[in-house]
Amino acid sequence: IEMLCGMEGIRFRAPLATSAPLQSAMQEVSRTIDPLDTDRFLAPDLEAAGAIVRSGALLSSTGIPFPDLETHAT
Repeated sequence: IEMLCGMEGIRFRAPLATSAPLQSAMQEVSRTIDPLDTDRFLAPDLEAAGAIVRSGALLSSTGIPFPDLETHAT
């Protein structure tokens, strides 16, 4: 939910741009989820967003090396 709301906020600020890693992450999400330019039932979007996060595609799309959270859990 936070990711989708943040993306909409960034879109509302156009033509201002955000960082390159965040733009890449938004492009990754936009391949699956359309912008919220009309009122619609959001359950499918939220499920798709969760799948993008769980798959690791969102983090990978940024090009930023993140630690493997599985091996760093305590």
